[in-house]
Amino acid sequence: QYQLDSKYLQAKNFIAIPDDALYCALIPLLLKGEYSNTIKILSFRNQQGNMPIKLQTLYDFSNAIKQIYIAIDNHNHVLAKTYLEQAEKIHFEYANYQFNFKILNYKYQLDNALEEENTNGTIDTLLSDIKKFSQRYPQNGEIMYLLAECYFHQKNYTSALKWYEESLSHTQHGFVHMHIKDRKNQIERITSHD
Repeated sequence: QYQLDSKYLQAKNFIAIPDDALYCALIPLLLKGEYSNTIKILSFRNQQGNMPIKLQTLYDFSNAIKQIYIAIDNHNHVLAKTYLEQAEKIHFEYANYQFNFKILNYKYQLDNALEEENTNGTIDTLLSDIKKFSQRYPQNGEIMYLLAECYFHQKNYTSALKWYEESLSHTQHGFVHMHIKDRKNQIERITSHD
Protein backbone atom coordinates (compact mmCIF):
# COMPACT_ATOMS: atom_id res chain seq x y z
CA GLN A 1 0.00 0.00 0.00
CA TYR A 2 2.82 2.45 0.82
CA GLN A 3 4.02 2.35 -2.77
CA LEU A 4 0.78 4.09 -3.78
CA ASP A 5 1.68 7.08 -1.60
CA SER A 6 2.56 10.18 -3.63
CA LYS A 7 6.15 10.11 -2.30
CA TYR A 8 6.70 6.75 -3.98
CA LEU A 9 4.86 7.48 -7.22
CA GLN A 10 8.06 8.96 -8.68
CA ALA A 11 9.43 5.42 -8.94
CA LYS A 12 10.18 3.76 -12.25
CA ASN A 13 9.07 0.30 -11.08
CA PHE A 14 6.48 -1.11 -8.74
CA ILE A 15 6.36 -4.26 -6.71
CA ALA A 16 3.88 -6.65 -8.29
CA ILE A 17 0.88 -7.33 -6.07
CA PRO A 18 -2.14 -9.53 -6.79
CA ASP A 19 -4.67 -7.91 -9.11
CA ASP A 20 -7.50 -8.03 -6.55
CA ALA A 21 -5.31 -6.26 -3.98
CA LEU A 22 -4.21 -3.69 -6.58
CA TYR A 23 -7.83 -3.00 -7.53
CA CYS A 24 -8.81 -2.43 -3.88
CA ALA A 25 -5.75 -0.25 -3.29
CA LEU A 26 -6.44 1.93 -6.34
CA ILE A 27 -10.07 2.75 -5.46
CA PRO A 28 -9.10 5.23 -2.68
CA LEU A 29 -6.46 6.74 -4.96
CA LEU A 30 -9.09 7.33 -7.62
CA LEU A 31 -11.53 8.76 -5.10
CA LYS A 32 -8.83 11.27 -4.12
CA GLY A 33 -8.73 12.33 -7.77
CA GLU A 34 -5.29 10.95 -8.56
CA TYR A 35 -6.15 9.89 -12.11
CA SER A 36 -2.67 10.39 -13.59
CA ASN A 37 -1.07 8.31 -10.84
CA THR A 38 -3.65 5.57 -11.33
CA ILE A 39 -2.86 5.52 -15.04
CA LYS A 40 0.86 5.35 -14.28
CA ILE A 41 0.44 2.44 -11.87
CA LEU A 42 -1.83 0.53 -14.23
CA SER A 43 0.58 1.13 -17.11
CA PHE A 44 3.29 -0.55 -15.02
CA ARG A 45 0.87 -3.38 -14.27
CA ASN A 46 0.05 -3.77 -17.96
CA GLN A 47 3.74 -4.46 -18.67
CA GLN A 48 3.30 -7.74 -16.77
CA GLY A 49 0.67 -8.92 -19.24
CA ASN A 50 -2.98 -8.35 -19.96
CA MET A 51 -4.92 -6.70 -17.16
CA PRO A 52 -8.16 -8.21 -15.91
CA ILE A 53 -11.34 -6.35 -16.85
CA LYS A 54 -11.75 -4.66 -13.46
CA LEU A 55 -8.27 -3.10 -13.66
CA GLN A 56 -8.90 -2.10 -17.27
CA THR A 57 -12.11 -0.43 -16.01
CA LEU A 58 -10.09 1.67 -13.56
CA TYR A 59 -7.66 2.59 -16.34
CA ASP A 60 -10.47 3.54 -18.73
CA PHE A 61 -12.23 5.66 -16.10
CA SER A 62 -9.01 7.42 -15.07
CA ASN A 63 -8.11 8.13 -18.68
CA ALA A 64 -11.60 9.43 -19.50
CA ILE A 65 -11.57 11.81 -16.54
CA LYS A 66 -8.05 13.00 -17.33
CA GLN A 67 -9.12 13.65 -20.93
CA ILE A 68 -12.20 15.57 -19.71
CA TYR A 69 -9.94 17.97 -17.81
CA ILE A 70 -7.66 18.41 -20.81
CA ALA A 71 -10.59 18.98 -23.17
CA ILE A 72 -12.24 21.53 -20.86
CA ASP A 73 -8.92 23.38 -20.44
CA ASN A 74 -8.62 23.48 -24.25
CA HIS A 75 -12.26 24.64 -24.59
CA ASN A 76 -13.07 21.51 -26.58
CA HIS A 77 -16.42 20.82 -24.96
CA VAL A 78 -17.59 18.35 -27.59
CA LEU A 79 -14.62 16.12 -26.82
CA ALA A 80 -15.12 16.61 -23.06
CA LYS A 81 -18.73 15.51 -23.43
CA THR A 82 -17.64 12.42 -25.40
CA TYR A 83 -15.24 11.39 -22.63
CA LEU A 84 -17.87 12.13 -20.00
CA GLU A 85 -20.29 9.80 -21.78
CA GLN A 86 -17.59 7.11 -21.77
CA ALA A 87 -17.01 7.58 -18.03
CA GLU A 88 -20.77 7.37 -17.34
CA LYS A 89 -20.95 3.91 -18.92
CA ILE A 90 -18.36 2.45 -16.55
CA HIS A 91 -19.66 0.43 -13.62
CA PHE A 92 -17.50 -0.23 -10.58
CA GLU A 93 -17.48 -3.30 -8.40
CA TYR A 94 -16.87 -1.16 -5.29
CA ALA A 95 -17.64 2.45 -4.42
CA ASN A 96 -20.11 2.82 -7.29
CA TYR A 97 -21.94 5.63 -5.45
CA GLN A 98 -18.76 7.69 -5.09
CA PHE A 99 -17.90 7.33 -8.76
CA ASN A 100 -21.45 8.17 -9.87
CA PHE A 101 -21.24 11.28 -7.69
CA LYS A 102 -17.89 12.20 -9.25
CA ILE A 103 -19.43 11.88 -12.72
CA LEU A 104 -22.28 14.20 -11.71
CA ASN A 105 -19.68 16.63 -10.44
CA TYR A 106 -17.79 16.49 -13.77
CA LYS A 107 -21.06 17.03 -15.64
CA TYR A 108 -21.62 20.11 -13.52
CA GLN A 109 -18.10 21.40 -14.26
CA LEU A 110 -18.57 20.87 -17.99
CA ASP A 111 -21.99 22.52 -18.00
CA ASN A 112 -20.60 25.41 -15.98
CA ALA A 113 -17.80 25.87 -18.52
CA LEU A 114 -20.35 25.81 -21.35
CA GLU A 115 -22.56 28.34 -19.58
CA GLU A 116 -19.60 30.68 -18.99
CA GLU A 117 -18.81 30.60 -22.69
CA ASN A 118 -22.49 31.14 -23.59
CA THR A 119 -22.67 27.90 -25.53
CA ASN A 120 -25.20 25.12 -25.15
CA GLY A 121 -24.94 24.23 -21.50
CA THR A 122 -27.35 21.63 -20.23
CA ILE A 123 -27.89 22.76 -16.64
CA ASP A 124 -31.57 21.78 -16.86
CA THR A 125 -30.70 18.21 -17.86
CA LEU A 126 -27.98 18.07 -15.24
CA LEU A 127 -30.38 19.35 -12.59
CA SER A 128 -32.75 16.53 -13.49
CA ASP A 129 -29.92 13.96 -13.19
CA ILE A 130 -28.87 15.34 -9.81
CA LYS A 131 -32.46 15.27 -8.53
CA LYS A 132 -32.75 11.59 -9.51
CA PHE A 133 -29.45 10.82 -7.79
CA SER A 134 -30.55 12.73 -4.67
CA GLN A 135 -33.65 10.54 -4.42
CA ARG A 136 -31.36 7.53 -4.02
CA TYR A 137 -29.21 9.37 -1.45
CA PRO A 138 -31.52 11.93 0.18
CA GLN A 139 -29.23 12.72 3.14
CA ASN A 140 -26.09 13.45 1.12
CA GLY A 141 -24.89 17.02 1.63
CA GLU A 142 -22.60 17.03 -1.39
CA ILE A 143 -25.51 16.18 -3.68
CA MET A 144 -27.54 18.97 -2.08
CA TYR A 145 -24.59 21.26 -2.76
CA LEU A 146 -24.61 20.34 -6.47
CA LEU A 147 -28.36 21.05 -6.58
CA ALA A 148 -27.71 24.46 -5.06
CA GLU A 149 -24.95 25.15 -7.56
CA CYS A 150 -27.26 24.35 -10.47
CA TYR A 151 -29.94 26.65 -9.08
CA PHE A 152 -27.30 29.35 -8.56
CA HIS A 153 -26.25 29.15 -12.22
CA GLN A 154 -29.89 29.33 -13.26
CA LYS A 155 -30.14 32.51 -11.14
CA ASN A 156 -32.80 30.84 -8.99
CA TYR A 157 -31.30 32.26 -5.82
CA THR A 158 -34.17 31.30 -3.50
CA SER A 159 -33.81 27.61 -4.34
CA ALA A 160 -30.03 27.89 -4.28
CA LEU A 161 -30.09 29.33 -0.74
CA LYS A 162 -32.50 26.62 0.41
CA TRP A 163 -30.22 23.83 -0.86
CA TYR A 164 -27.04 25.51 0.40
CA GLU A 165 -28.60 25.56 3.89
CA GLU A 166 -29.66 21.91 3.58
CA SER A 167 -26.18 20.99 2.43
CA LEU A 168 -24.56 22.71 5.40
CA SER A 169 -26.57 20.60 7.80
CA HIS A 170 -25.74 17.33 6.01
CA THR A 171 -22.03 17.56 5.28
CA GLN A 172 -18.83 18.03 7.22
CA HIS A 173 -16.82 18.68 4.05
CA GLY A 174 -14.79 21.82 4.77
CA PHE A 175 -14.47 22.93 1.16
CA VAL A 176 -18.24 22.71 0.70
CA HIS A 177 -18.81 24.84 3.83
CA MET A 178 -16.29 27.43 2.65
CA HIS A 179 -17.73 27.57 -0.86
CA ILE A 180 -21.30 27.86 0.42
CA LYS A 181 -20.31 30.84 2.57
CA ASP A 182 -18.82 32.50 -0.53
CA ARG A 183 -21.90 31.72 -2.61
CA LYS A 184 -24.25 33.09 0.03
CA ASN A 185 -22.23 36.32 0.07
CA GLN A 186 -22.42 36.47 -3.74
CA ILE A 187 -26.19 36.00 -3.65
CA GLU A 188 -26.51 38.71 -1.02
CA ARG A 189 -24.51 41.13 -3.20
CA ILE A 190 -26.48 40.21 -6.34
CA THR A 191 -29.91 40.47 -4.74
CA SER A 192 -29.11 43.71 -2.88
CA HIS A 193 -28.55 45.42 -6.24
CA ASP A 194 -31.99 44.38 -7.54
